[in-house]
Amino acid sequence: MRKPKGISALVLVILVVVILIILSGGFFFLRDFLPESNKNNPELENAIANTEEQFAQRANANQNSNTAAATNTTVNANTNTTTVTSGQELVGTWTSDCLVPDVNSPWSEKHQFVIKADGTAVHTRWSSGGHDCSPEDTLVNDYQYTIPGSGQINLTDLDAGATIYDIYQITGSNLLFGHGFQAKYPAGYDATQGNSSGHRFYVLNSYIVYHKQ
Repeated sequence: MRKPKGISALVLVILVVVILIILSGGFFFLRDFLPESNKNNPELENAIANTEEQFAQRANANQNSNTAAATNTTVNANTNTTTVTSGQELVGTWTSDCLVPDVNSPWSEKHQFVIKADGTAVHTRWSSGGHDCSPEDTLVNDYQYTIPGSGQINLTDLDAGATIYDIYQITGSNLLFGHGFQAKYPAGYDATQGNSSGHRFYVLNSYIVYHKQ
């Protein structure tokens, strides 16, 4: 009756030893072949470092590319602005002939624009009670001008503060604007022209022709 107990005890001892061996082997396997952390795995560290470095290089390349593009845009914008707002072709003294808008009226006028490179202009009008443009009456207006677009000019009266939203065209030594009295004034003349950028003069006044002096 005691023999089965002895066998059971021996089997129990063997099982305990086997379990211990399995646990010990598993411990050493885990210690030797599995990383405890990312810090104890140089290959993983190198892979992460390389990935981060590549990402940083790409980010820097994109940033440099964006910066260069922004710089080019700024340069182009500045170039376009300089081209649009220069108005160098307008600089000079421009004088009209003696004009008689109505042969049935004792009235004549002569105009002069002195346009400077600093963005200022002086307009002088000599008017006469006869047809010889003798300077019986002289009117002088000081303007600040800008060129918002090709063939466009904004003339701001420095005394009155009002702005004429005008157009211009230079052909050879002749200069035309949109504003000014015409031979058939006021017939066919829209008095609201030139009072805003949205209602800019759109037809050149071919009656007042300025000649460059």
